[in-house]
Amino acid sequence: TRAGNVVLDPNTAQLRIDEVRASDEATMTYFTRGLSARIGTSSKPAVPLLERHVRALDTLLEKEWACARGVERRMELSRAALANLFLWLAWLRASELFGLRICDITLIRPTEGKAYDLPSGVGALLLRLAPETKSQRGHAVDVPIAYATKAGFHPGMWMERFLALQPGVVRPEEDPTPIFQDVRRRVWDSALFREQYLYPLLYSLQMNGDAHLGPYGGPDGLGIPSKFYSLHCYRRGSRSHVARLRGESHRRLATLDEIYEHARWQRKRSGEAVDLLYKELPLYDRLAITLLCM
Repeated sequence: TRAGNVVLDPNTAQLRIDEVRASDEATMTYFTRGLSARIGTSSKPAVPLLERHVRALDTLLEKEWACARGVERRMELSRAALANLFLWLAWLRASELFGLRICDITLIRPTEGKAYDLPSGVGALLLRLAPETKSQRGHAVDVPIAYATKAGFHPGMWMERFLALQPGVVRPEEDPTPIFQDVRRRVWDSALFREQYLYPLLYSLQMNGDAHLGPYGGPDGLGIPSKFYSLHCYRRGSRSHVARLRGESHRRLATLDEIYEHARWQRKRSGEAVDLLYKELPLYDRLAITLLCM
Protein backbone atom coordinates (compact mmCIF):
# COMPACT_ATOMS: atom_id res chain seq x y z
CA THR A 1 0.00 0.00 0.00
CA ARG A 2 1.01 3.63 -0.43
CA ALA A 3 2.25 5.59 2.53
CA GLY A 4 -0.45 7.38 4.46
CA ASN A 5 -1.83 8.41 7.83
CA VAL A 6 -4.31 6.25 9.74
CA VAL A 7 -7.31 8.42 10.64
CA LEU A 8 -10.85 7.92 11.93
CA ASP A 9 -13.43 8.40 9.17
CA PRO A 10 -16.21 10.60 10.66
CA ASN A 11 -18.80 9.19 8.24
CA THR A 12 -18.25 5.47 8.89
CA ALA A 13 -16.60 5.57 12.32
CA GLN A 14 -13.96 3.23 10.91
CA LEU A 15 -10.22 3.58 10.61
CA ARG A 16 -8.92 4.34 7.14
CA ILE A 17 -5.60 5.23 5.54
CA ASP A 18 -5.48 8.82 4.38
CA GLU A 19 -3.24 8.81 1.33
CA VAL A 20 -0.47 11.34 0.97
CA ARG A 21 1.75 12.36 -1.90
CA ALA A 22 4.88 10.36 -2.66
CA SER A 23 6.92 13.49 -2.04
CA ASP A 24 5.69 13.49 1.58
CA GLU A 25 7.33 10.16 2.37
CA ALA A 26 10.36 10.14 4.65
CA THR A 27 12.50 8.32 2.08
CA MET A 28 11.83 11.03 -0.49
CA THR A 29 12.67 13.72 2.05
CA TYR A 30 16.04 12.13 2.85
CA PHE A 31 16.75 11.63 -0.85
CA THR A 32 16.10 15.27 -1.78
CA ARG A 33 18.21 16.50 1.14
CA GLY A 34 21.14 14.35 0.04
CA LEU A 35 20.78 15.33 -3.60
CA SER A 36 20.61 19.04 -2.83
CA ALA A 37 23.75 18.72 -0.67
CA ARG A 38 25.62 17.31 -3.67
CA ILE A 39 24.40 19.44 -6.56
CA GLY A 40 23.08 22.52 -4.75
CA THR A 41 19.66 24.10 -4.81
CA SER A 42 20.43 27.64 -5.89
CA SER A 43 18.93 29.05 -9.08
CA LYS A 44 19.61 32.30 -10.89
CA PRO A 45 16.64 34.63 -10.29
CA ALA A 46 15.41 37.08 -12.86
CA VAL A 47 17.25 40.41 -12.98
CA PRO A 48 15.22 43.04 -11.08
CA LEU A 49 13.61 45.93 -12.92
CA LEU A 50 14.25 49.48 -11.81
CA GLU A 51 11.61 52.09 -11.11
CA ARG A 52 12.56 54.02 -14.24
CA HIS A 53 11.73 50.99 -16.41
CA VAL A 54 8.25 50.71 -14.92
CA ARG A 55 7.74 54.46 -15.30
CA ALA A 56 8.93 54.35 -18.92
CA LEU A 57 6.35 51.70 -19.79
CA ASP A 58 3.63 53.61 -17.96
CA THR A 59 4.55 56.80 -19.84
CA LEU A 60 4.60 54.97 -23.18
CA LEU A 61 1.16 53.48 -22.60
CA GLU A 62 -0.18 56.90 -21.60
CA LYS A 63 1.07 58.39 -24.88
CA GLU A 64 -0.45 55.54 -26.88
CA TRP A 65 -3.73 55.93 -24.99
CA ALA A 66 -3.89 59.60 -25.98
CA CYS A 67 -3.52 58.64 -29.65
CA ALA A 68 -5.79 55.57 -29.62
CA ARG A 69 -9.32 55.90 -30.91
CA GLY A 70 -10.84 52.41 -30.98
CA VAL A 71 -12.40 50.91 -27.85
CA GLU A 72 -10.58 47.59 -28.22
CA ARG A 73 -7.19 49.28 -28.49
CA ARG A 74 -7.86 51.42 -25.44
CA MET A 75 -9.00 48.38 -23.46
CA GLU A 76 -5.77 46.61 -24.37
CA LEU A 77 -3.68 49.60 -23.33
CA SER A 78 -5.50 49.95 -20.01
CA ARG A 79 -4.97 46.25 -19.29
CA ALA A 80 -1.25 46.55 -20.03
CA ALA A 81 -0.96 49.63 -17.80
CA LEU A 82 -2.79 47.88 -14.94
CA ALA A 83 -0.56 44.82 -15.27
CA ASN A 84 2.56 46.99 -15.20
CA LEU A 85 1.46 48.90 -12.09
CA PHE A 86 -0.12 45.97 -10.22
CA LEU A 87 3.10 44.00 -10.62
CA TRP A 88 5.22 46.88 -9.35
CA LEU A 89 2.96 48.18 -6.58
CA ALA A 90 1.17 45.05 -5.32
CA TRP A 91 4.08 42.59 -5.62
CA LEU A 92 1.88 40.05 -7.35
CA ARG A 93 3.00 36.77 -8.84
CA ALA A 94 1.98 36.15 -12.44
CA SER A 95 -0.73 33.64 -11.52
CA GLU A 96 -2.20 36.07 -8.99
CA LEU A 97 -2.20 38.95 -11.47
CA PHE A 98 -3.76 37.18 -14.43
CA GLY A 99 -6.32 35.47 -12.21
CA LEU A 100 -7.88 38.80 -11.19
CA ARG A 101 -11.49 39.45 -12.15
CA ILE A 102 -13.39 42.74 -12.20
CA CYS A 103 -15.21 41.74 -9.00
CA ASP A 104 -11.86 41.18 -7.27
CA ILE A 105 -11.06 44.92 -7.34
CA THR A 106 -12.66 47.40 -4.97
CA LEU A 107 -12.14 50.94 -6.20
CA ILE A 108 -12.04 53.62 -3.50
CA ARG A 109 -11.89 57.03 -5.13
CA PRO A 110 -10.10 59.87 -3.30
CA THR A 111 -13.48 61.51 -2.70
CA GLU A 112 -14.71 58.33 -0.97
CA GLY A 113 -11.72 57.79 1.30
CA LYS A 114 -13.31 59.12 4.49
CA ALA A 115 -15.82 56.27 4.47
CA TYR A 116 -12.87 53.88 4.78
CA ASP A 117 -11.07 55.93 7.46
CA LEU A 118 -8.60 57.34 4.95
CA PRO A 119 -7.34 60.94 4.99
CA SER A 120 -9.00 63.45 2.70
CA GLY A 121 -7.85 63.03 -0.89
CA VAL A 122 -6.47 59.50 -0.42
CA GLY A 123 -8.01 56.64 -2.38
CA ALA A 124 -7.16 52.98 -2.81
CA LEU A 125 -7.56 49.82 -4.85
CA LEU A 126 -8.26 46.66 -2.85
CA LEU A 127 -7.15 43.53 -4.71
CA ARG A 128 -8.63 40.23 -3.56
CA LEU A 129 -6.49 37.29 -4.61
CA ALA A 130 -7.57 33.71 -5.16
CA PRO A 131 -7.13 31.36 -2.17
CA GLU A 132 -4.30 29.48 -3.88
CA THR A 133 -1.61 31.95 -2.86
CA LYS A 134 1.87 30.61 -2.28
CA SER A 135 2.10 31.09 1.48
CA GLN A 136 -1.54 31.02 2.56
CA ARG A 137 -3.47 28.45 0.54
CA GLY A 138 -6.36 28.18 2.96
CA HIS A 139 -7.96 31.58 2.50
CA ALA A 140 -8.18 34.55 0.16
CA VAL A 141 -5.79 37.43 0.62
CA ASP A 142 -6.37 41.11 -0.03
CA VAL A 143 -3.63 43.51 -1.13
CA PRO A 144 -4.35 47.26 -0.92
CA ILE A 145 -2.49 49.76 -3.07
CA ALA A 146 -2.82 53.53 -3.26
CA TYR A 147 -5.13 55.09 -5.86
CA ALA A 148 -2.21 57.38 -6.72
CA THR A 149 1.31 57.27 -5.29
CA LYS A 150 3.50 60.18 -4.23
CA ALA A 151 5.98 59.09 -6.89
CA GLY A 152 3.41 59.71 -9.61
CA PHE A 153 1.91 56.32 -10.47
CA HIS A 154 -1.88 56.30 -10.97
CA PRO A 155 -3.34 52.77 -10.90
CA GLY A 156 -6.72 54.16 -9.83
CA MET A 157 -6.95 56.32 -12.95
CA TRP A 158 -6.14 53.36 -15.18
CA MET A 159 -8.72 51.22 -13.37
CA GLU A 160 -11.40 53.87 -13.93
CA ARG A 161 -10.46 54.06 -17.60
CA PHE A 162 -10.73 50.29 -17.90
CA LEU A 163 -14.12 50.12 -16.18
CA ALA A 164 -15.50 52.93 -18.33
CA LEU A 165 -14.80 50.81 -21.44
CA GLN A 166 -16.59 47.69 -20.20
CA PRO A 167 -19.94 47.28 -21.99
CA GLY A 168 -22.88 46.50 -19.76
CA VAL A 169 -20.97 46.49 -16.46
CA VAL A 170 -23.37 48.07 -13.98
CA ARG A 171 -22.10 46.51 -10.75
CA PRO A 172 -18.35 45.83 -11.03
CA GLU A 173 -18.30 44.22 -7.58
CA GLU A 174 -20.41 41.36 -8.98
CA ASP A 175 -18.82 40.95 -12.42
CA PRO A 176 -16.69 37.76 -12.74
CA THR A 177 -15.13 38.80 -16.07
CA PRO A 178 -11.34 38.33 -16.09
CA ILE A 179 -9.53 41.66 -16.33
CA PHE A 180 -6.63 40.39 -18.41
CA GLN A 181 -8.07 38.76 -21.53
CA ASP A 182 -7.98 39.51 -25.25
CA VAL A 183 -10.89 40.09 -27.63
CA ARG A 184 -11.24 36.33 -28.02
CA ARG A 185 -11.53 35.97 -24.24
CA ARG A 186 -8.19 34.25 -23.91
CA VAL A 187 -6.62 35.07 -20.57
CA TRP A 188 -3.19 36.69 -20.65
CA ASP A 189 -0.13 35.01 -19.22
CA SER A 190 3.40 36.00 -18.27
CA ALA A 191 4.90 35.23 -21.70
CA LEU A 192 2.33 37.35 -23.54
CA PHE A 193 2.91 40.40 -21.35
CA ARG A 194 6.67 40.09 -21.48
CA GLU A 195 6.86 39.58 -25.23
CA GLN A 196 4.30 42.21 -26.24
CA TYR A 197 5.04 44.96 -23.73
CA LEU A 198 8.03 44.48 -21.43
CA TYR A 199 10.69 43.23 -23.87
CA PRO A 200 10.04 45.83 -26.61
CA LEU A 201 10.34 48.57 -24.01
CA LEU A 202 13.56 47.17 -22.53
CA TYR A 203 15.10 46.78 -26.00
CA SER A 204 14.26 50.42 -26.74
CA LEU A 205 15.79 51.61 -23.46
CA GLN A 206 18.84 49.46 -24.05
CA MET A 207 19.40 50.99 -27.50
CA ASN A 208 19.14 54.44 -25.92
CA GLY A 209 21.95 53.71 -23.47
CA ASP A 210 20.28 52.44 -20.30
CA ALA A 211 23.27 51.39 -18.19
CA HIS A 212 21.31 48.78 -16.21
CA LEU A 213 20.36 46.99 -19.42
CA GLY A 214 23.64 47.49 -21.26
CA PRO A 215 25.29 44.17 -20.21
CA TYR A 216 22.35 42.14 -21.55
CA GLY A 217 22.78 42.82 -25.24
CA GLY A 218 25.21 40.03 -26.07
CA PRO A 219 24.80 36.61 -27.70
CA ASP A 220 22.40 33.88 -26.59
CA GLY A 221 22.37 33.49 -22.85
CA LEU A 222 23.08 37.16 -22.21
CA GLY A 223 20.07 38.75 -23.89
CA ILE A 224 17.14 40.48 -22.23
CA PRO A 225 14.72 37.51 -22.48
CA SER A 226 17.21 35.25 -20.73
CA LYS A 227 17.70 37.72 -17.87
CA PHE A 228 14.15 39.02 -17.49
CA TYR A 229 12.61 35.60 -18.02
CA SER A 230 9.96 35.97 -15.32
CA LEU A 231 7.62 38.68 -14.06
CA HIS A 232 9.26 38.13 -10.70
CA CYS A 233 11.65 40.85 -11.93
CA TYR A 234 8.96 43.35 -10.88
CA ARG A 235 8.61 41.97 -7.35
CA ARG A 236 12.38 41.80 -6.82
CA GLY A 237 12.91 45.28 -8.20
CA SER A 238 10.17 46.90 -6.16
CA ARG A 239 11.21 45.16 -2.93
CA SER A 240 14.70 46.58 -3.39
CA HIS A 241 13.34 49.99 -4.39
CA VAL A 242 11.44 50.59 -1.12
CA ALA A 243 14.58 49.82 0.90
CA ARG A 244 16.83 52.48 -0.65
CA LEU A 245 16.80 56.19 -1.40
CA ARG A 246 18.83 58.02 -4.01
CA GLY A 247 18.25 61.62 -3.08
CA GLU A 248 14.48 61.47 -3.70
CA SER A 249 12.49 63.87 -1.55
CA HIS A 250 9.06 62.67 -2.69
CA ARG A 251 9.17 59.34 -0.87
CA ARG A 252 10.53 57.62 2.23
CA LEU A 253 11.97 54.22 3.06
CA ALA A 254 9.60 51.39 3.94
CA THR A 255 9.79 49.80 7.37
CA LEU A 256 10.39 46.09 7.80
CA ASP A 257 6.86 45.65 9.16
CA GLU A 258 5.42 47.30 6.05
CA ILE A 259 7.52 45.09 3.78
CA TYR A 260 6.46 41.88 5.53
CA GLU A 261 2.81 42.90 5.46
CA HIS A 262 2.83 43.96 1.82
CA ALA A 263 4.80 40.94 0.59
CA ARG A 264 2.48 38.59 2.51
CA TRP A 265 5.43 36.85 4.12
CA GLN A 266 4.52 34.77 7.15
CA ARG A 267 6.42 35.49 10.32
CA LYS A 268 7.69 32.57 12.40
CA ARG A 269 7.44 32.56 16.16
CA SER A 270 10.96 31.23 16.45
CA GLY A 271 12.38 34.15 14.50
CA GLU A 272 10.23 37.14 15.42
CA ALA A 273 9.05 38.84 18.58
CA VAL A 274 5.60 37.58 19.62
CA ASP A 275 4.06 41.05 19.55
CA LEU A 276 4.76 41.38 15.81
CA LEU A 277 2.55 38.37 15.11
CA TYR A 278 -0.47 40.11 16.61
CA LYS A 279 -0.29 43.37 14.72
CA GLU A 280 -3.44 44.20 12.77
CA LEU A 281 -2.76 47.28 10.67
CA PRO A 282 -5.66 49.54 9.58
CA LEU A 283 -6.13 50.25 5.89
CA TYR A 284 -4.24 53.55 5.83
CA ASP A 285 -1.18 51.97 7.46
CA ARG A 286 -1.27 49.16 4.90
CA LEU A 287 -1.46 51.73 2.10
CA ALA A 288 1.56 53.65 3.36
CA ILE A 289 4.14 51.55 1.52
CA THR A 290 2.64 52.24 -1.91
CA LEU A 291 1.45 55.75 -1.12
CA LEU A 292 4.67 57.05 0.43
CA CYS A 293 7.49 54.66 -0.57
CA MET A 294 6.78 53.77 -4.20
